[in-house]
Amino acid sequence: MNILITGQNGFIAKNLAIYFKSHSNLNLFFINKKSSIKELKKKISRCDVIINTAGTNRSKNKRSFNNNNVNFINKIVKLITQTKDKKKFFIHTSTTKVKEKTVYGITKKNQKKYF
Repeated sequence: MNILITGQNGFIAKNLAIYFKSHSNLNLFFINKKSSIKELKKKISRCDVIINTAGTNRSKNKRSFNNNNVNFINKIVKLITQTKDKKKFFIHTSTTKVKEKTVYGITKKNQKKYF
């Protein structure tokens, strides 16, 4: 099985990778906010499961929250719908902070509209 994990430099993604690597029948692929559209398309088309762990939770630049939380997930969802095999199993991680009126909480809550 091919698994794509977003947010490869984050705490959750790194720990998922450690866990999944103990299962030899799994092929892991990773993307992050710096991945090109070409790389995103290629990896999304190759994977059966996509696990979204990506997100900015601390930044001095308020725009990075929207770019990395909302726009990134929008890009991923659009690319999934453009693949030939649209039957992808998608797991999205979020936070209890969606109930807060912080920039982080608001952008994580706004991700839901793309599902």
